[in-house]
Amino acid sequence: MKHEATITIVGNVVAEPESRTTRNGDPLVNFRVAVNPRYKDNRTGEWKDGTTEYYRVTAFRRLATNIDRSVRKGEQVMVVGRVETNTWTGNDGGQHSSMQIVASYVGHDLMMGTSKFTKEKAQQASGPMLETVPAGSQSGSDDDRDAPRDDRFDGVDTPPNHDPWARPAGAGDSGELEQRAG
Repeated sequence: MKHEATITIVGNVVAEPESRTTRNGDPLVNFRVAVNPRYKDNRTGEWKDGTTEYYRVTAFRRLATNIDRSVRKGEQVMVVGRVETNTWTGNDGGQHSSMQIVASYVGHDLMMGTSKFTKEKAQQASGPMLETVPAGSQSGSDDDRDAPRDDRFDGVDTPPNHDPWARPAGAGDSGELEQRAG
């Protein structure tokens, strides 16, 4: 059995999630979450902000599609996933690394607001899960959030072994993947 570090974070989404597809059509989404712990200073009795930490979160397949349809910049979310370290050799010849969370679960933090859950139905599957457009093109709108999506994927939360997005941006990708601008 493989032992993996699991992490749970609660924080604010700092930019709109970026949806993409891999070369073989698997959907994925990347977004960043800022976690800013607060603590009460026992000496003064005042609440203070701790150091803000930023986490890159990646999700695949069905979870990616649901995040694309549900999560927006500024919303507070909870993320549960495994910590993954990516290493690569940069253009400078040096070794680089970055950490990300590969999400297993993502949801809104209901301490900060309300949410309405809509369960996916099998008959809603009627087209491509994510719209694929040439990189740099503008497509989609907020109205697209409720469009039916293809539910072809099994919901497994691990990236395919051949997934080129399993490494950080700039780590050798040459733009072969297409991006949905939103």
